[in-house]
Parts: sequence; C-alpha cells; structure tokens
Amino acid sequence: MSISRLISLGTIISQSKQSFANNELEILPLELCRFLFQANGLFVFESALMIRPLVRENDIYSVFEWNDHQLWKTSYANSKTWNVIFFAEDAFGCQFGFFEDRILLFDPETGEFEFICDTFSEWCESIISDYNQYTGYEMMHKWQSKNGAISPGFRLCPKLPFILGGQYEIDNFFATPALDGMLFRADIAKQICNLPDGTQPRIVIE
Repeated sequence: MSISRLISLGTIISQSKQSFANNELEILPLELCRFLFQANGLFVFESALMIRPLVRENDIYSVFEWNDHQLWKTSYANSKTWNVIFFAEDAFGCQFGFFEDRILLFDPETGEFEFICDTFSEWCESIISDYNQYTGYEMMHKWQSKNGAISPGFRLCPKLPFILGGQYEIDNFFATPALDGMLFRADIAKQICNLPDGTQPRIVIE
C-alpha cells in the first residue's frame, strides 16, 4: 500500500518501456525492480526525493549508470560504497541504497552510512510518514520558491559544507548536477576520513 501511495504522490521520470536482459536486472533487489517497472524513476515532494529510473532520461543518470564504480564511487575512500546499490537521493544528494537486503542512508560529506529499515515497503512508509526529515522537502520548497524550479537531475549542495560549519539556510545552497555534487563532497570526505575524533578539520577546496 505504501509503495502505490508513494507513486501516486510523485511524477514518473521516464515513460520508456525498454526491455532488459535478466543479467542486467540481477544487480537490483527484487523489490526495487518491481517498483521501477511500475514507476520508471520518480520525483516526489517537489523533487526533494529523486528515485532513479532504469534508463537515462535527459540529465538524470539511470540506476545502472549511477552504480557504475567508475562514475563516483571510486572517489570515496570508503570502499563499502561499491557493495551498495544506490537508488534514490534526498534534496541534498544524500543517497539511499540497498546493502544485504537492508536500506541505508549515505552521507556524501562524511562518507558514513546510517541504517534506515529492512524492506523497500518500510522505506516507502518512512518516506511518506516523515517526508521532511527524509527528503529535505522544506528546504527544497523554500529554495525553489526563491530561485525557481530546480533542473531535473540537479540537487542542492551547500556552498560551505556542513562539516565546516555551513548553515542550513537558503543562501548556503546552490543547485548543481547530482554527479558534480557527489564528486565535490567525496573530496571532503576523503580529507576527513582518517582524522582522530575531536580534530577540527582543515579542508582544502580546489
């Protein structure tokens, strides 16, 4: 019920009916496959949540392309990203992904994971019941009210990263292609990954 409810709240990204070989679909969890055959990618809550489609649509990478190790995962020192199938992201590019049948949230600034739930249905229910927390809807709404609709495939990125004291305010965000945002913050995550607890980071931004 929660899955169909989420679909009803969103806008489907791709109308493509492209067929796929079984070996292509094998990398995706069964629950996710079923969802994407119902809704081939989805924007929900004024694009605060983006679920990637099975095929590339304009500037939106497909779920297969997005999980290619060479695209952005190798930019992180945390090799765990290689074993996670990332399928969705919030307004700020924080990634939702499957790992061993569990759904985790990946913070692109720190490279750290947080457990969310055990099933895709539970994830959909969590998103619907607390969409502002899980998608960043409020900030996305405020930013778009001031700056206009965000482009498809773009996410909000902090000008001054949160790890450096950046504020959760409209003027601290700019819209950037999702891939650029991940690569920018991957560099930050690598610089802080081995710092002892309590150390004040001094980040070099090129």
